[in-house]
Amino acid sequence: CYYQLPPYLSCNNVIYIGPGRSIDRLYPYNSRPSNLYNYYGGFSQADYAVQDLTSLFLSGDTYALDRITPYDGHVRVVQDGRYCYSVDVGDFYDLMRDAAYGTQTVSYDAYVQGRTGWGSYVVQARHTLIDPWGSWVTYNQRFVFETEGRRLVVREISVSPQ
Repeated sequence: CYYQLPPYLSCNNVIYIGPGRSIDRLYPYNSRPSNLYNYYGGFSQADYAVQDLTSLFLSGDTYALDRITPYDGHVRVVQDGRYCYSVDVGDFYDLMRDAAYGTQTVSYDAYVQGRTGWGSYVVQARHTLIDPWGSWVTYNQRFVFETEGRRLVVREISVSPQ
């Protein structure tokens, strides 16, 4: 939760579908800064996902948000390591847009922590911002990206204050 944003999400908009697959083991991923090409001469889908997250929070790029938002289904919301609820993709889009536009970002650092055995990627990020009272606050974010067609989309988000 971004505590400075209004809690406007209606209980009618959330659904409890249970936590996703348990991530017991992450396999190494050789993450590269988002401005470098991978070995094969282009970005990997995981690198694009990190680049899109960074672009969203640093410059408010809604096209980047479009690319990482699923076309349908739900996104799981985890708080302080525990599954809370899920929201449909439209509400997820609105929440992410508000988190990007409703904050004054100082820095945003994201990297791929690893990949799962079933092809998902876990991305860790640190979002440092200035809250409405002028204090610097840092949030830890964790995203689980899953394949949808030819792209990776967010299927789980976790946010906790540092």
